[in-house]
Amino acid sequence: MTLSVAEFPQIFAHRGLWKKPEEQNSFSAIERAFAEGFGVETDIIEIQSIGYISHDTANYRTKPQTDVLNFKGAVALNIKSDDAWKVLRGVGSKIEMSGSFFFDGSGPTMFQISQAGLPFANRISEFESDGHLPAKFLWVDSWSGEIWWNGLEIESWLTRYDHIVLVSPELHQLPHMEYWREMQKLLMRLPQSRISICTDFPEDLRTFLAGWD
Repeated sequence: MTLSVAEFPQIFAHRGLWKKPEEQNSFSAIERAFAEGFGVETDIIEIQSIGYISHDTANYRTKPQTDVLNFKGAVALNIKSDDAWKVLRGVGSKIEMSGSFFFDGSGPTMFQISQAGLPFANRISEFESDGHLPAKFLWVDSWSGEIWWNGLEIESWLTRYDHIVLVSPELHQLPHMEYWREMQKLLMRLPQSRISICTDFPEDLRTFLAGWD
């Protein structure tokens, strides 16, 4: 049995669609991901009230500013400094309409985002609960690379969240094929169920899912 295009999950390209590590979080990598129909996970920081698409403050001046984000598709905005979300507060409607959201800020930061009425994700992993903020999204991480969740848990989360994003283990430099096979089973069990996947290998994952039988 093969997944149809309609049953494909949204695939988030981790830091854009890149081939070389130095291309990560670049404007071109983000645009390539959108052109291929992927969503994008990207990192944002704030320096002196200016937002940058950067994982950290090292060489941030060489990184694109957040105002280049055009939200052609869904963007998972990974908060790397507490005030980074504030530089995008003025484009909240674009964030909402594109299916984008903030995630991974500190507890007080995520509370502020919640109070501002902006879309965000709670995070859960094998080591942490998802908390109690009224999020529309759930970011499901796996720091050990283990498949610690099961289909019944996913179904339960889908009653509380509009959208779930599973994190593929290669984001933590861990093997991913067993995890992908388990995701296949989950997607066949729950087709068209608002489940997405964040991966360093979006093109490979799309081929892998399309070719499963």
